[in-house]
Amino acid sequence: MSHRNRAFEDENDESNGRSSVEIHSISKKIYPHTVDGVNLSKIADKFNGLNINDFATRKTIAQGMLDLALLTANAAQLKRVLTIGPNNHRFYHILLVLITLSICLQVIQGVIMCILAIVFDLNKVEEHRRTNIANNILLATTICSVSINIIISTFDIADIK
Repeated sequence: MSHRNRAFEDENDESNGRSSVEIHSISKKIYPHTVDGVNLSKIADKFNGLNINDFATRKTIAQGMLDLALLTANAAQLKRVLTIGPNNHRFYHILLVLITLSICLQVIQGVIMCILAIVFDLNKVEEHRRTNIANNILLATTICSVSINIIISTFDIADIK
């Protein structure tokens, strides 16, 4: 078999005077890993220096900004429901409980996100279990909060005068 794939040769195989490491480096020069003119090896090299803790912190901050917007919307809804009063809306008490519960869940989410961003270090293996538990609790409270807000949105309070 004269047409062996040299990329799979043993490093110590000196056939034709070249080792597999030399052949691999030559093939990288001849056939660079590109997609639409973008060198994928350069992108992969940038990800090697990625600090997971910084990424998680930025993701948590971005999620916090979205949660802040939802908290602001819930505060406006709560103000509207309290302004309407119990006599002018038949779902007043349900909305009051749901909006208050949603705001409480969002405060809990904020506390958990602060703990994840400030207290835990994802680069430490011994903290991975605790961060996973905190992240799962955060996910559960987020799902509950979103579900409650979907229910709140079904009771249209914007049209009531």
